[in-house]
Amino acid sequence: MPFKIKNLMRFVGHPKKDYIPEQPQTPSKQVPQSGILYRDCFKLPLDIFIDCLLDGDLSGIGTGPDVDEVWDKIYLQHLEQSQAVGYNEAFELMKEINDYRAKITIANNCISHLQMQYDADIVGVLNLFALGCRVGPDDAGDELIKKLNGVVARMKKWFPMMKKAQSDLDTLRKKDGAKVDRKYFDEALEAISNEKGYNVEASKITVSRFNTAVNKITEKALKQQVNANTKNR
Repeated sequence: MPFKIKNLMRFVGHPKKDYIPEQPQTPSKQVPQSGILYRDCFKLPLDIFIDCLLDGDLSGIGTGPDVDEVWDKIYLQHLEQSQAVGYNEAFELMKEINDYRAKITIANNCISHLQMQYDADIVGVLNLFALGCRVGPDDAGDELIKKLNGVVARMKKWFPMMKKAQSDLDTLRKKDGAKVDRKYFDEALEAISNEKGYNVEASKITVSRFNTAVNKITEKALKQQVNANTKNR
C-alpha cells in the first residue's frame, strides 16, 4: 500500500508560552491499545490476513498512525512461519525501515528538548547520527532556531532511503500476493479440513495455525512422494 511519511519534524520556530516539549514515548503509548486489534499471526484470523495481503485492506487489523508498521511486522512473521523464500530479504528491509523510524523518533525528541534547554549529551546523540548539530550552551532565539532547522534539514536525507526500503518491501509483498489468490487459500483450507476431519473456516483459524497446518500437510506429501519413489526403484 502507499508509503506514508510519519513523524517528520517540522521546522523549528519560537516556542509558544507555556510550551512543554514532547516527551519520548514507548511504542505502546504511541498507538492506543484500543486502536490496534491484532499485532501478530498468533491471534490474527486468516480472513483478515487475506484481505490485507490481497486487497491492501488493513481495517481489520485496527486503526491508528502505526497500523502500516503493525502490518509489516505481521507479514514478516507470516513469511517466517510459512518458511517462504522471501523471508530473509523481507527481514533485512524491515530492519532497515525500523532503524530509520527509531532514528527519526529519537532525533525529534532531541530537537524538542534543545528548543527548551541545552544538553551536551543530547547534542552528542544528534551528532552520532551525523546530523551536524552545532547548538551551543549560549545559543538562544533566532540563532538557536537557525541551528535546529539545520538539523531538521539534514534529517530529511533519511526519508528517501526509508521510502525506498518500504517500496522494496511493498514490491516483495506484491510478488508474494501475486503467487496466491483467494482460490489458493480456499484450496488450502479444504486440504486442512480433509486432514482434520471437520470444516475449517478462514474466520475461525489464525494465520499461525494455518501456516502450521499447511507446513505439516506439505511435509506429509513430500514424505509420501519420497516413499513412493523409493518403492518404484
